[in-house]
Amino acid sequence: MVNRLGNDAGSSMGDGGAVPCNAHQHGLQPSNDPFILSDLDLTMPDTLVTPLLIYELPSHCDVRLLVSAFQNGLNEAVQHLPSLAATISFDRGKKPLQRMTGRNLTLAVRVFETGQHKSYQELADRSFFPGEFDRRLLLPESADQDTEEKPLCIPQLNVIPGGVIMAIGFNHVPLDMASMDLAISLICRCTKASVENAETTAPIPFDYDRRPFAASQRLVSLSRQALLTEVPDYTVLDAGAATTKGSSNSNNSTKVLESGGTVLQGVVYRIEGSTAQRLKISCTPLDGVAYVSTYDCLVGLLWRSVMRIRTARNPSLQDFSSRFLHPVDLRSRPGSGIPKNYFGNAVSVASAGPVPVRELIGPRGLSVAASQIRQSVESTSRASNAAVTALGATMGPTEKLQYRPPGLLQENFLVTSWGGANPTTWDFGIGPPRSVRTWMLPMPGCAIIFPDSGRRQRGSERVYELFVILPEAEQELLSRDEEMRAWFQVA
Repeated sequence: MVNRLGNDAGSSMGDGGAVPCNAHQHGLQPSNDPFILSDLDLTMPDTLVTPLLIYELPSHCDVRLLVSAFQNGLNEAVQHLPSLAATISFDRGKKPLQRMTGRNLTLAVRVFETGQHKSYQELADRSFFPGEFDRRLLLPESADQDTEEKPLCIPQLNVIPGGVIMAIGFNHVPLDMASMDLAISLICRCTKASVENAETTAPIPFDYDRRPFAASQRLVSLSRQALLTEVPDYTVLDAGAATTKGSSNSNNSTKVLESGGTVLQGVVYRIEGSTAQRLKISCTPLDGVAYVSTYDCLVGLLWRSVMRIRTARNPSLQDFSSRFLHPVDLRSRPGSGIPKNYFGNAVSVASAGPVPVRELIGPRGLSVAASQIRQSVESTSRASNAAVTALGATMGPTEKLQYRPPGLLQENFLVTSWGGANPTTWDFGIGPPRSVRTWMLPMPGCAIIFPDSGRRQRGSERVYELFVILPEAEQELLSRDEEMRAWFQVA
């Protein structure tokens, strides 16, 4: 295969289960329409989730050909996945309408000269810290426009000295992170084929069957208050009521101001796979819990450590109970009937606990935390999400649903994971990304697990990176916490 960019990147075209992009014919049924939103999609926030894919640029790469190949790749990807170029319409209450409309997907391009943006090497020297990335520069201005119609996908290719930052903003209403992973993999595969003048290959056709996420008519018939009692972390807002929004991180800063005026600070904590396995071995499941996973132990340690430093600052919290909140991908749950290639939202927010804080920070706290998290995963199913879906289906034209769990600045903690994504499939002709990041977020008491983008360079050794956002006083204590320092390193 000929690589038109003039670099020596590998020419592997993906897995053996691939089919040519142009070989797939869309014979769509009404229940399998890529432009229809499910009842679950309608409950999701109108938020732009933006993975930043950071690549090292070979010195002899032709940037003009790279840009041309990427636009060709986008065009080809839309042929295979037409909803990628969709627009979401919103009604008076900022509630999304159930059907999206098609449009063209155009690649925005920005080339930074020396001195206009930090170079790839400067970013690498700081472990690609999220505070280095400026939303105003890396996405088009249209990304922040509050309009009645919003694109599902907003891509911008940013060429910096020595590297490329591919920013792809996805609206959360139609997609979860697993679907974003599928979309990015498809775009990169089609782009790589354009780079190499090869036949495009893509995954087996996507699944759009929304029926598993239809609201239960029995639950829809219940009162609004009855449904809210089932899902107390959700609130129904009226479009006419004043709402408070957190400020977005519009500059490259290590800190951001939360809507309540609290200064938040983000830190990336890193742990190697072999160390994570030792942590797992040291974590004994409680009676009645068959096993705990590496994920359970890692985030359980973080949950316990955050509560320990919070009680150090406020001893009265020892009399509280704490919850750990995290999304669970229903595709991975046995018996869910949701295929891995389902394109849409298929997540449910699970809650571990409440656990008495004294028990959480006590001698067996790590086992308690990990076991509670495992139990919350095992108890999550389509049925556990039914009340949320029904609540969304009962909203009027001026109402919208908001997920805002209380206590994230006090007794509770939230983690979302991008760790299931596979950046080795995000190669568009110059190799997989060297790092995957996003910017600072005005979300207190939360963490994001980044994908392991360095596995290709390190062989089989995995590295877990947790981007933790806390009030700056808590962050200072967490970075010096003995148990955290025993297992994690500050990146």
